[in-house]
Amino acid sequence: MPEHMPPPPSTTPAPQGLSAAEAARRLASEGPNLLPGSAPKSTAAIVRDVLTEPMFLMLLAAGGIYLALGDRGEALFLLGFVFVVIGITLAQERKTQRALESLRDLSAPRALVIRDGQEQRVAGRDVVRGDLLVLHEGDRIAADALLIDGQLEVDESLLTGEAVPVAKLPAAPTGQASASVGATAASAGPPQAVSAPSEGSAAHEVASVGATAASAGPPQARPAPSGGSAAHEVASVGAIYASTVVTRGVGVAQVCATGAQTAVGRIGADLAATTEPPSALQEGSRRLVRTLGTAALVLALLQVLLGWWWNGRPLLDSLLSGIALAMALLPEEIPVILTVFLALGAWRIAHQKVLTRRVTAVEALGAITVLAVDKTGTLTLNRMAVAELATPEQQFRPEGASQLPEDFHLLAEFAMLATPGDPFDPMEKAIQHFGHAWLEGTEHVHDGREPEFEYALSGEILAMTRVFASDEPDVHLLATKGAPEAVADLCHLDAARLAAIRRQVEAMAER
Repeated sequence: MPEHMPPPPSTTPAPQGLSAAEAARRLASEGPNLLPGSAPKSTAAIVRDVLTEPMFLMLLAAGGIYLALGDRGEALFLLGFVFVVIGITLAQERKTQRALESLRDLSAPRALVIRDGQEQRVAGRDVVRGDLLVLHEGDRIAADALLIDGQLEVDESLLTGEAVPVAKLPAAPTGQASASVGATAASAGPPQAVSAPSEGSAAHEVASVGATAASAGPPQARPAPSGGSAAHEVASVGAIYASTVVTRGVGVAQVCATGAQTAVGRIGADLAATTEPPSALQEGSRRLVRTLGTAALVLALLQVLLGWWWNGRPLLDSLLSGIALAMALLPEEIPVILTVFLALGAWRIAHQKVLTRRVTAVEALGAITVLAVDKTGTLTLNRMAVAELATPEQQFRPEGASQLPEDFHLLAEFAMLATPGDPFDPMEKAIQHFGHAWLEGTEHVHDGREPEFEYALSGEILAMTRVFASDEPDVHLLATKGAPEAVADLCHLDAARLAAIRRQVEAMAER
């Protein structure tokens, strides 16, 4: 697609962002950008939790009685069970805690911010209120912010459970934000009007690339995730939230909340404040201990009274007889069996790459009878695939085909050129995968070829364009993809060809 394309002019001043001194002052006064989390239990707290369980209190009581009676072997045997259970619980807690901390360190986002007029990469914990975040596809957003330049689609499933990306449009910055932020870090600048391809050129033929689950336009903005009112809440159309992921677009956003003040931080604080109720197994074992303990005490008391008062035996002999009866009735092995079996369950699911901080989670997992899950990304892979290609003359469906007809090589080539080489967006991944699968080894694959300019998807033009240099000076190659009506409008097609494209799109939608 040869076309004369001058570079887009930069008409807006570069953003300055915070100064390094101001960022350091805010970090010191407001604290690091860390989400609230429950502190790991101390060794003393874990031991206390184990020993306060009625089952283990029974073991301790039994061991103490045997020790008082002089039966050291039996006492040490019972008390040894307690130490075994404590050791298993400590090992399980510490192993899982170390794994979770390692995962948290690996997943901690780094952020590209503008400070003193320069882009710099900082740790997510060092982002402060008022920072300007530069966002690209695949970035995990480090803090709640307001988009002030560019256009994004953001995966907010962490907050809302909805897998469909949410469109974000620029809004007026809050506080001391700079005026219009012009060129984003993606380098292209705001979308410009480009000279349209000639109407009769075969190279500019409009063809639709059908991808499964593709939508005709950007999704509508949704309300902000709930989580309580806060002074920093902004209009949802431009609000982006910490821990969500950019799936499409580039932009600049001004941070308006960090750490515990973010939407996900407030959710984390609410979760940390909840208390964990005892499991069904714990409740059942406690009832069993109370029932058997009461029965053992009543029978032991009867044994003492009958032996001393009815048979006239010495009181000490009657007491020892009653204690022996109580010890025989108490099931001291139950707490050990329960702990060992739950620990074995945690060990087995650990081999399936499932981390279990508390062994009671194994019980909860085993008690599930009906599992209700979200389909996308859970039961399915959340991946798209190119389902159909169409030109004015014919259609091609890859399912069951052995090779791509020559007539579709140019279409697939320019679809790949219009797509970043290593995309994050699922639809763009599908296009690149299709092209490499069907065109590998041909001259139509251009891995590593970088565009001179990019024109991102915008609210005015639902299409994105990538401009490449050609062998001829001052002549460029344009690759455009987007909504069929937007691409057709850029090509200035006549009414007949527009109607034909519309029929093709409708036929694809019906399938």
